[in-house]
Amino acid sequence: MILNINAQVTADLSAIGKSAGTVCEGTLTYNSIGQPDMIRFTVDAPATDVLNRILNENLASALAGVEVSIADGRGRLVMSKLAAFTKAEPGRNDVALTFVLNKSETSLPSAADHPVHAWSFGMSNVHLNIGDERVEHPAPRRELPPGVKISGGFSISAIRFNIAGREWRLVDTHFRMTPDQRKALTHEPVQSGRLTVAANQGENLAAVSPAATAICYLLTLALSRDVKIVSASGLDEAGNLVHGASTPYFVHPSGIGHSPVVDNDEYRMLAGFVESAYPVYAGDPEWWAKTIGLFFESRATSYIDVASTTLNVLLDRLTTKVVGDADEPQIDAGIDTALAQAGFKDELHAVLQKLSAKWDVSRTDAIISKIREFNARPSFPKKVQAACRSLDIAPPATKAVAPRHKLLHLGELIATGGADYWRDLDALVVQMLLRMLGHDGLFYHFKYGASSVSLADTRKVPVDALPQEE
Repeated sequence: MILNINAQVTADLSAIGKSAGTVCEGTLTYNSIGQPDMIRFTVDAPATDVLNRILNENLASALAGVEVSIADGRGRLVMSKLAAFTKAEPGRNDVALTFVLNKSETSLPSAADHPVHAWSFGMSNVHLNIGDERVEHPAPRRELPPGVKISGGFSISAIRFNIAGREWRLVDTHFRMTPDQRKALTHEPVQSGRLTVAANQGENLAAVSPAATAICYLLTLALSRDVKIVSASGLDEAGNLVHGASTPYFVHPSGIGHSPVVDNDEYRMLAGFVESAYPVYAGDPEWWAKTIGLFFESRATSYIDVASTTLNVLLDRLTTKVVGDADEPQIDAGIDTALAQAGFKDELHAVLQKLSAKWDVSRTDAIISKIREFNARPSFPKKVQAACRSLDIAPPATKAVAPRHKLLHLGELIATGGADYWRDLDALVVQMLLRMLGHDGLFYHFKYGASSVSLADTRKVPVDALPQEE
């Protein structure tokens, strides 16, 4: 839900002929995930020549990066920077300017008098099947006819994680939406999760954000939804905002995604996955953030050609992480020495020139380089098999990875069996991701039906194995 709030804007508008501390009336727009998104403010009409420059030249470059202080109608102070300029609307004696906002921080004017008691992170697109704990909901605040009373309710929509010696609590606020609200929000992102943790004395937001970000990425993998931190707040003991921040990430609509990999059909099923996977993620957070982001993109697309291409990139990335680049020569330890011998290149070039007098020496160099590459690293199928064995996953047959070359270089999936190829490839990547993160319990994959299956059992059978005849 987009929210527009009256606001007072203070900014340095000297670039358009106004003073450094100009105060303007305006409207602050919060987007569907609760972030300060756009500001529209009205400036008394500047001189004619300046107004013409505003309307005819690049206002974005004149005011880009200008810091603005925005006091919204709820008593909150938003500190931000002007980003993209969207439009100017001249009036009789003024001009209304609209800008997209960059990263914003929110606080109360009296923030210094209130120490942070807890950190609270707003999260996008959290949809749990069911939680582990009961959450009480107060009665709705609205006028009711005389004699009519509505009591509050509850939902089983909270999960606790023990991460790095601290207890975190996730509440899925999606449970409180009506079916019509949920349906309306499938085409845009929605802030539907709230992650909280008690603050340590003297702790700042930067100290606690990495763990919250890790939880988001692990939930993105588990739920196959684009879960991101869209707001971060420090709360006082009474639960009131002391300090907040929001970052304008791109967030996919809540309806974009696929079937979950790990849901919460059993008590602490999702919590157990996050807790066991967190130490692995924290060991290389940048690598895991990129990897899980690629996996989600493979599931966000509706084209299996695009999904299969991304999954192949992931398979190469995962296998390199597991087995690395082989230290032992793949063909012969003496090949590099032989290639470096005086005269070898000339002899090879002379042979190749028999094919055509137009054969260029750069092509001979390329062939020598390719021979070194063949000797230095295993072929892609061998690399996949080695990684699978390392993770104790039954390696797929070569045909499961054979279509890769044509797909990556020409963008063409195999003519028949493309859907099966994509399904098996997705299943292999999911099994590898889960094993690398230390999970061997229940998981979901559309290849195995609608119910959860045990990874410990499933990984013993190649993903491309033919079904057994009954």
